[in-house]
Amino acid sequence: MSKTKKLLKIVNYLGFYIYKYPFLIKRKFSKASQNIIIFASPRGGSTFLMEFIARNQDSTIIYEPLYPNFFKELKVLKFEWNNYIEEKTKDNKAFLFFENLFNQRIISFKPYSVNNYWQSLRSKINVFKIIRGNLMLPYLVNNFELKPIFFVRSPYATVASQLNHPGWAWVLKDCKYHLPRDKSTKAYVLKFGEALKKVNAPHTRLAFEWALNHQLCLNHKNNNVKWLTVSYENLIINTNFEINRLSDWLDITFKNKNIKQASRTTIGDSKKTILSGNQLNNWRKHLNSKEIDEIREILNLCDIYAFDDENETNIDLLYKNGV
Repeated sequence: MSKTKKLLKIVNYLGFYIYKYPFLIKRKFSKASQNIIIFASPRGGSTFLMEFIARNQDSTIIYEPLYPNFFKELKVLKFEWNNYIEEKTKDNKAFLFFENLFNQRIISFKPYSVNNYWQSLRSKINVFKIIRGNLMLPYLVNNFELKPIFFVRSPYATVASQLNHPGWAWVLKDCKYHLPRDKSTKAYVLKFGEALKKVNAPHTRLAFEWALNHQLCLNHKNNNVKWLTVSYENLIINTNFEINRLSDWLDITFKNKNIKQASRTTIGDSKKTILSGNQLNNWRKHLNSKEIDEIREILNLCDIYAFDDENETNIDLLYKNGV
């Protein structure tokens, strides 16, 4: 690392502590209602949407705050990767954690490390990116004044992306779904026992996890009511329509509407694919017709039907309120 880069790193680290301790600069705590919160699944386009919003707003990014090692408070709560919290639960410890998180009374270096802290001092809003919180979304909107975005990418594209990412190399060696230790989350998973029986290969293992993390919100009465459900594919295809929905929901103006930009988590040839605008069909290179059918079967067993036609997401069904 060059001397210049080392110096910049030190300066940015110093900026974090000035940002963290408001008494140094009289920085006000934010309010939960000032937050933009993106909920999605891994490889679901959340970084892409986060960066698109951040390009249009002076904002501070809070990157994956539910990662178990990022906050000591999560260890106390014994949060795992995809915890389920029943929306009417009276868990005071969880409530206190999220209240402090959304109001920035607790700040940790790692989820804030993607920022230039000197710019963050001037930011007016916070953009939270959370890929491990879908099963908490009904609970959170029931307890906090939030306007979250539920960002949904096709399960076929998501599974294909995960299978071709080094972060999911483990699934090629162990495709068994291991039940969570948390009792509430385990009980939620076991509701879909018939789908769980179909997990016998890497693609079905990942499809089952995708279904678990989308079934609750997509079939909820508050779908597209207390959170805005946005299709990744429809944002690419009908860009102006979806940007207008985001603008109305968040009450912000998007001046830069260029969505053909690769995010920081894009790897390999995918960058060229995104810049050429062909990313929606790239997943077909990695799944055969048998695998597609097996993924669809798992989705149906979890009461998800918006992706029955793998060629086109049923937007009306995806954005429909649950029963």
